[in-house]
Amino acid sequence: MSSREAREGAVWFGSRFANGVLGFVQVSLATVAIGSHEAGRFFLFWTATWLLATVLKFGVDGILPRVVAEAQVDGRAVPSLVKPVVGGLAAFVVLLAPLLAAFQVPIRGSTVAIEVGLAACWGTTFMLSAALKAYGRIALSGIVINTLWPLGPALAPLVLIGAHSGWEDLALVTAGAGALAVIAAVVISASALGGAALRRMASLKRPLLAIEADVVGAAVLSFVYELMVWVPVVVVAVSGSTGTIAAAVFAAVRVGALVSWPYNAVVATLTPRIAAALARNDLGATRRLLTRGSLIGVAVTLPLALAVALAGRPILHVFDSAYGVAAVALALIVGGRVLDAAAGPVGEALLVGRGTWLDTLLAGSGITCALVLGLALEPSHGATAAGIAGAVAFAASNVLRLGVVGRFLRSGWRAEISLSRRAWTALAAVALVAGIGTSIALELAMPAFRRDVAFGVGAALLVAASVLGLAAARHGLRA
Repeated sequence: MSSREAREGAVWFGSRFANGVLGFVQVSLATVAIGSHEAGRFFLFWTATWLLATVLKFGVDGILPRVVAEAQVDGRAVPSLVKPVVGGLAAFVVLLAPLLAAFQVPIRGSTVAIEVGLAACWGTTFMLSAALKAYGRIALSGIVINTLWPLGPALAPLVLIGAHSGWEDLALVTAGAGALAVIAAVVISASALGGAALRRMASLKRPLLAIEADVVGAAVLSFVYELMVWVPVVVVAVSGSTGTIAAAVFAAVRVGALVSWPYNAVVATLTPRIAAALARNDLGATRRLLTRGSLIGVAVTLPLALAVALAGRPILHVFDSAYGVAAVALALIVGGRVLDAAAGPVGEALLVGRGTWLDTLLAGSGITCALVLGLALEPSHGATAAGIAGAVAFAASNVLRLGVVGRFLRSGWRAEISLSRRAWTALAAVALVAGIGTSIALELAMPAFRRDVAFGVGAALLVAASVLGLAAARHGLRA
């Protein structure tokens, strides 16, 4: 590693630490500014905005490094990202109302306008950070995504302290801060890359990046990954807990995320080597790297995880004494992160091994199990049910990944499934009908859990889309 790469990496991890500090600041100041109950409603709004911004960027952050690298190797212009952006807009429009409803955000003109504006600002900031990273400006990319982007949400509550404001006031101020952040991100990106590079990515002139199977797969997978992180918040939102309980669980998720930082560093180091081993079809080296990632991951994750789990209640009390109700949930969330580390970088192996859609199906299955269990337990277990769901999401997804990757390593990294387009479509239709039928049966059997219908349909759509994606990845798809 060159001295420049070492400096870039050091700045990136420094910015990641700053991101964590700003997350703590955000939770603390929002609670002080508008109270724990209103903070809970704001944090649900914030989570919905985060997921919508993920939809809007349409996986551009995942595919852009490859697109830029291939263009530079071939000596041609970097393709425009107009088509993926349009795809993200279409998905955004489709998912806007369902996500707002799921997170108990009122669907009226003012809130929708704030939601759309803030999601657009965040999505643009994410894509600009991805562009900096794709062109090798790792340090600046980290500053934009890890420091500049969260700075506004963290400091926005300062404007409202003592003003007796509500969550919508904080949302509006946060949207203004998001607009300032995206302007600063444009200035930084244009200065580092040149205005011509940014205009090329937004140009209507050819070449245009096609919406191929891997592009759609990256978009869906990025959303599924984010959804997995926020499963506990989804559970409390869909269960109707919009006040202090929601704020406490949100705080637990933010604190629990700290545990994954050391392991993320391990994954970032090993992923290029895993990709190279798979490219050489050296499955022995791949197996050794996955095992090493598991052992090192547990070693660097477990000490911090134990500390956070044991001190969970005092940590949450730093934000508000009422947030201690999520102490058990925090311990469970942390346990899920340890299981994620123990499984090793199997998700990254599937990603670089052209198993994007397969990983989407596996992770989606884990999330579905977690949501069903969490929603069933929430009436009797409250915030703890959200923690159970968070742990199950990581555990189930990684158990499935381990089984599939183990099979791939034994079979020469091949999926031993051969179905025609018609068979794939039929399988997707069966999954869709089964999901909808199950949700209707739940509705008829347990009217109290009406929200299960929406999630049953959503789960069925996710499974159907994943199965169709597997078919597209096998047979090809262009738009």
